[in-house]
Amino acid sequence: MHHIKPLHLCLSFIALICLTGFIQPALSQSQPSDFPHVASSESFYAYVGDVSFSISNNAQNIFTCGGFGESFRCHLWRRDIDEAITGLDSVEAYWSIDNSHLITMDKDYKCPSNTELYNLILFETQTGKLSRHCSSIPAWRDNWSPFQAHKLYMFHHLIDTDTFQETYFSSPPKLSTNDISRYWGYGGLFWNLNTALPVGEISLTVKDNLQSIITQSQLRICTRDGKDCQTLLDTLTVAPVDVFDYKLYKNWILWGGHLSRTGQALNIENRPDDIADTALYLTNFHTGVTQEIFRFSSLGQSNTYVNKIAWSPDEKSIALAIEELDSGLLPTLSLDGTPMPTPTYPPGIVLLHLVWPPDANTD
Repeated sequence: MHHIKPLHLCLSFIALICLTGFIQPALSQSQPSDFPHVASSESFYAYVGDVSFSISNNAQNIFTCGGFGESFRCHLWRRDIDEAITGLDSVEAYWSIDNSHLITMDKDYKCPSNTELYNLILFETQTGKLSRHCSSIPAWRDNWSPFQAHKLYMFHHLIDTDTFQETYFSSPPKLSTNDISRYWGYGGLFWNLNTALPVGEISLTVKDNLQSIITQSQLRICTRDGKDCQTLLDTLTVAPVDVFDYKLYKNWILWGGHLSRTGQALNIENRPDDIADTALYLTNFHTGVTQEIFRFSSLGQSNTYVNKIAWSPDEKSIALAIEELDSGLLPTLSLDGTPMPTPTYPPGIVLLHLVWPPDANTD
């Protein structure tokens, strides 16, 4: 369904649209002041892959990967200088929680000292400098610590990216949702506030019937080996949507769901024509409270859909990777938000700017 498109570096801001939250929290004990609202948005064209998608603060730097086989490539786009670093062969990459660094890897590059070692690439957000480092730990699923900005977790190792010294630690104790208030999420992992070590990862379990109607959809916390999982949220109790992406930030889960044209929770995989709308939800997994914060239809676009989500390290920007439903002409948005019939470029990224209430628990 997805294809790598050529990289276009012509930045084109299209819209500034005032948006607000749309529904009341899913559970009665929620306080609206705990949740942010989408204050504005902007759209621009950029390469969007189908595998990895992450952004720095204000989306000034965008990392994206996609493709298959020899055509699989990653791009790191610096919007400040309208330039991209291409050809990196990686999978996932995250910015550190202080936005200072991004870590990824290049499987095609061999370490000069030992070709058996893995090659890690550290990108400095402020300077745009790239540095390569050899490591015995593969960075397939690297995750930054939410407590120590320069500590990186990889396969039971914590790596200090200032010195690149590796520290091994044993497996954490058994998970318990009774301890959920002592966990923080970041980089796909849950971290223990007391030990500052990862205790598990987030996962999505989905089941559907022969008619592709989803009968079970749960966001869960699991041990790293996936053998012990406990449910954090039954998404069907919030809305009848097909969950397609989710991100962690401290006590929050940001997740996106496609609403079907039938109104049922329909598995829409490889059938984007069945998407009626896309909604974003925030769940406070400490309290179990969920609220819808955005509807894609509010932008007035047609013939497009959202296929990936990225969340900036400061939790203030959400990026939506936009795909087209078919090869027909696509509408653009005028400055006042009115759809224009003649497009100037294919879809790319919609950037949403969040405003959090002063008393929100985001620090």
